[in-house]
Amino acid sequence: MMLPPENKYRCEELIDIDIENEINAINKEMSGLVTNSLDWTKGDYITVFFAGILGGLVDIFLGKPADGYSSSANDGSLLGKSAEPKITKDAYFGLGEKLKQFDLKNNPIDAHIPGAPVGDHRLYSYGHDLFRFNKGLQLILKGTGPIGINGTGGEISLEQSLQGFTSPDEMWKAALILLLHLYKDFWSARSLPIPGSTIIANLNNDEMPEIIDELTNKHEVNLRQLSGQVLSVTIVEIINRIWIYFSSKKSDVSKELIDQKRNKMLLLSHSVAMAFNLGKVFVTKNPFFLNIPQILKIVILSFKVVNDEIKLTHNTMVKVDLGVIRNKYMTLQTLVMLDDAICYTADFNKFFIKQSEEYTKLITDKTLTNNSNFSEIDIILQKFNEI
Repeated sequence: MMLPPENKYRCEELIDIDIENEINAINKEMSGLVTNSLDWTKGDYITVFFAGILGGLVDIFLGKPADGYSSSANDGSLLGKSAEPKITKDAYFGLGEKLKQFDLKNNPIDAHIPGAPVGDHRLYSYGHDLFRFNKGLQLILKGTGPIGINGTGGEISLEQSLQGFTSPDEMWKAALILLLHLYKDFWSARSLPIPGSTIIANLNNDEMPEIIDELTNKHEVNLRQLSGQVLSVTIVEIINRIWIYFSSKKSDVSKELIDQKRNKMLLLSHSVAMAFNLGKVFVTKNPFFLNIPQILKIVILSFKVVNDEIKLTHNTMVKVDLGVIRNKYMTLQTLVMLDDAICYTADFNKFFIKQSEEYTKLITDKTLTNNSNFSEIDIILQKFNEI
């Protein structure tokens, strides 16, 4: 039964908050909070350890020291001294025969540099510095020109042509000669120097800084050793990222959860590779073989993983607090509904009582009217009887 408009039996609002919208907003916020990390599969563990072991082996065998890992292994084998590859007729799938003509025996970039340690002239040579590739190219092309930094200071030039090309059309030949020579030197015992070493020497009044000399010639920090470290880090990153990309491509998991899992996988994988690097340092007793890029990567990933765990814990606490607030809103909603029920029940009682009173009054008035009419009829009948 709807109350008529003229009746003012309406309950006043206890609060001006839309409780239903508040509860929906809390539910939406709770659903967006990440509180659990993704589970690891067998494939995840296999990928992590495979990438870590492969990265560690690359660091050991590609970036190995000049004397190898065994003082008795001098046969040029994998664990012996490093030796530059030979260009034979059958090498490189039959290309060796064509490449031999570009393997110069008296290459101008190998010209003697006074004052340089025996066998360590590459550090002082422009032609062996990858950042001075053009200078090495010009030296091979012309046969004369600046060679590099004198071992005792100053710049030294080659005045007499050992073997050069005078035609500009043969630039590609000079480039191939230089690339082939650098390729062979890269795999040799001393490999190639740190790129940019001669540029620093030029800035230092054409004198090679002592620290670079010691790093290169005493501590064996060279391009091959650095390449092994960088490639080790790169392999771990690529393998793990490819796996996590394809394994989660078709899932509906949030990007945040995927990133958290990837950070953990990378941290463990880099740690495995780092174990190999520490073994290398222990065997060679050379602390300069520490893979600094990998150490930095592990430190960065450790901070990320710790931050992810802190965030998960924080989200869990926030979710609990939101749950408490939601329960309070739901309790408040129940109390408001109960209050409305009581209020409208009381209103209905008031309305029913009033309607009853009005109906009783109406019946009473009708009864009195009827009684009056009946009295008049009795009088009229009485008069008729008297006639």
